[in-house]
Amino acid sequence: MDAKKFGELRELADRIRITAIEMAYVAGNKGAHLGGSLSSVEIFAVLYGSVLKIDPMNPLWEKRDRMIVGKEHGRLSEYPALYESGFISKDILMNYMVDGNILAGHPLIREFGMEYSSCSLGMALPVSVGIALNGKRKGKDYRVFTLMGDGELDEGSMWEAFMSAAHYKLDNLIAIVDRNHLSSDGYTEKVMALGDLKGKIQKFGWDCVEIENGHDIGQLVDAFSYSPSGRPYAIIANTIKGKGISFAENNPNWHHNIMTCDLYAQALKELGV
Repeated sequence: MDAKKFGELRELADRIRITAIEMAYVAGNKGAHLGGSLSSVEIFAVLYGSVLKIDPMNPLWEKRDRMIVGKEHGRLSEYPALYESGFISKDILMNYMVDGNILAGHPLIREFGMEYSSCSLGMALPVSVGIALNGKRKGKDYRVFTLMGDGELDEGSMWEAFMSAAHYKLDNLIAIVDRNHLSSDGYTEKVMALGDLKGKIQKFGWDCVEIENGHDIGQLVDAFSYSPSGRPYAIIANTIKGKGISFAENNPNWHHNIMTCDLYAQALKELGV
């Protein structure tokens, strides 16, 4: 990747992170799922900035890539990425969680680039398998991307989907695990240890790569440049929950919390705004 494109993606990630903070503040006393959103900022930036084949002027374009976001608690990064891509207006974005606005926790609005409403965790990969299988059987050339949190992998339905995807040789399916090591119930290895996650996924018949730093644009771009053949592909991105804000990083209390005026000012200062 040339330096100019790298810089553009870095700037895009920075804007998404700042907007996530602003949206958390707008949510007020309702609070927001900020920690898990901040861990996936760079993933969304690279996907929407250089990977996905999409057209905001034609959101239902048949040849579009399908982006299935199972990581329900990453909406504060997903929505800014959709805004930056031209799917959502700034007015809609900054009225997040306001009564009567369309952006809430579980929307399904394909016209705004949202393919899936996650609701119950553990269903995104199974849904993605179905969409990818449909594409294969109908000879479509779209790809299916799905982003999941590592806490989601406690669900048995996910592992059934891993097995099914390999069985059907779905090389049009790319799964990304935001491996921030924290879920709503605490540290993943204490709640339900995932252990050698890469080895497990490979044993299920997938190609898999693990990124040491999921906030590194270059590592993400390299991972997404791989073209699987005959097997589904998974990317494990090791990240930091609450990345970029000192009081939220690796802090279980910031899975969901309230962004007060003082914390908002501190967060913007730390981000150089």
